[in-house]
Amino acid sequence: RLQCVNGTLKGDEPVLINVVETNWKTWRTLYPNTKVLTRETGFARNYNNYPYGDYKTNQNFFIFTPSPLNSALPNKERIYAIMDENVAKVYQFQNFIGGKTIKDTFHGKDYLLVGNENIINSFELTGSQTSLTFEFSFTNSEQFFSDNEGNKWSVFGKALEGPRAGEVLKTSKSVVSFWFAIAAFYPNPVIYN
Repeated sequence: RLQCVNGTLKGDEPVLINVVETNWKTWRTLYPNTKVLTRETGFARNYNNYPYGDYKTNQNFFIFTPSPLNSALPNKERIYAIMDENVAKVYQFQNFIGGKTIKDTFHGKDYLLVGNENIINSFELTGSQTSLTFEFSFTNSEQFFSDNEGNKWSVFGKALEGPRAGEVLKTSKSVVSFWFAIAAFYPNPVIYN
């Protein structure tokens, strides 16, 4: 359902850009030279505090009540979802505590998911990539995971070192979301166990 629903581009799919959602500490560890443009935005806001009260934790507080609601997971659980056509598969951040890689098949495609409790990214594996064995190896540098050939990969799936240096894994169609939103847009999503 990643498509425009109105206007001259109705039915078209957007071009997706590979991004990750994480906390500032993890980002700064990955990219220590990152610069923040400014905190002087002209608005009197405390950027150190979450501005929406208990929105993330109150399971029944919605800006717009979704329909249908799916009780398989808590409404506001932060999840990672891979989407393919009109179906989705959901991965819980709790499955990645301490750092993990998961190779999984969904909707006839092979995927690699890599992350920890703060950040997850995924890639569609093709050809000889499907036979690689991956390992989470975030070492407080740009390296995020490695494989049995000796390649070191970034969080965005680019081989930084090794025989595949320069190779980039294919980005999956994925999103970090609250459970209720995925369940509303993709009825009966598969939950990884």
